Amino acid sequence: MNNFSPTPEPEAAWTAIGSRLRQLRKTGGWTALSVAADVHLHYSRLSRIERGRMLPRKSELVALLDRLEADSKTSKDLLDLFE
Repeated sequence: MNNFSPTPEPEAAWTAIGSRLRQLRKTGGWTALSVAADVHLHYSRLSRIERGRMLPRKSELVALLDRLEADSKTSKDLLDLFE
């Protein structure tokens, strides 16, 4: 018997935030590589955020929302999920 728990599934908020960011990026016609470079993130970090595998720092989320030209309602909704 081992004392390790199985890896938990990503938090629902992480998945919702990531999914919405990816949708905004694709709708805008931007590649993940270009968006990551523009907000000074490593491509793999953005990929993990979009897949809900990690939560962005608040400053990263704000930068992504700005870069992806998210409207105020979307920005507020995602920032509320972050909290």
